Amino acid sequence: MMNVKVSSPQKIDSHLRDIIKYLELDESKAVWMEVNKSNSFVPEPTFCHLNVMVKMGYEMGIPQFGWMLAQDKSMNFSEAQFHCVWKSPEGDLQDITPRLDNEKRVLFIPDDKRAIGLCYYENKPAINTFDNVRVLGNQYLTDLRRIKIVPETDMFEKYGIEFFWKASNK
Repeated sequence: MMNVKVSSPQKIDSHLRDIIKYLELDESKAVWMEVNKSNSFVPEPTFCHLNVMVKMGYEMGIPQFGWMLAQDKSMNFSEAQFHCVWKSPEGDLQDITPRLDNEKRVLFIPDDKRAIGLCYYENKPAINTFDNVRVLGNQYLTDLRRIKIVPETDMFEKYGIEFFWKASNK
């Protein structure tokens, strides 16, 4: 496995533009977002979809699905990671999910055509989401495809969000 260290890009270059076109997104909607702290609870890294559900329980709003773009320019590697940010009742977007790499700013591009699905896998709450789209040079290492993940967290019990799963699977 190659050793890549991705971070938020300084600008949208031709490699990211290719991914944006591949995902059929609108480049003009791309925004650099500060990672915001939530006042109502402590969000967990890597669990953006769950963090937004919890935030909605405290402060209303809706999820905004999209893609977080990142690169390792030294390796000629770019990727898009399916991501969720919170859209306040006033329409402001906030990325409330802390980053494991402690990055304070991310490049996010909304995707109004795709969303997660809630389900169960082996009697555990699971998320139907999208795999990261990865490009090395001009070669796609991973294509756009649905995946199922089982989040390893106690957020379901801590915040009572398993209710969302039960309600959505009736």
